[in-house]
Amino acid sequence: MDSKNMLKALTIMGLSLAASAPANADPAKCQTVQFSPAVVARFPRIREVCLDVVTKEGQDYAVVKVDLLRISSKTARVRPKLPDGTRAEARDVAIDPQRKVMVDGKAVNPKDIAVGQELTFLVKVTEPVGALEPADTAPLAPMPLSEQAAAKPAAAPAMPSTAGPLPLIGLGGLALLALGGAIGVIRRRRVD
Repeated sequence: MDSKNMLKALTIMGLSLAASAPANADPAKCQTVQFSPAVVARFPRIREVCLDVVTKEGQDYAVVKVDLLRISSKTARVRPKLPDGTRAEARDVAIDPQRKVMVDGKAVNPKDIAVGQELTFLVKVTEPVGALEPADTAPLAPMPLSEQAAAKPAAAPAMPSTAGPLPLIGLGGLALLALGGAIGVIRRRRVD
């Protein structure tokens, strides 16, 4: 690899590392901030997934990086990232479909976010509300965090109902043919 391509590869790698960690992140703030009991009840691993605490509009918010698993018009299913690279439990968060959010430094409509993208989620320290990082300077407008779903064993998926009543009708017809044949044999024996 020549020096020009090597420099290009190192630049790209450096930019991707810089994009994955928030600028001036201070995880120590996450250990000292006082999360309300309601926040901890709804988001039990908040201290583990918190990367920094920022102040927006006079309120403190925990910064959490999440991977998008699924998105609909009003909710997003996300999996918070832990600092060691592992993931916390997936959860649903309410979103405002009209409000653009920041994705890789660009303003994006929620409906245009691709599954698997990393997003920044802000959780209010004093109450169980949060929002995806907004792309504009309008007030934050956090929405309630969903209840933590209790771990339930996954139910077996229902089998598809692909068969119609035709096989049952055919089986009934076959049974009637057999019954007719048996009656015919019995009649002939009586006649003889």
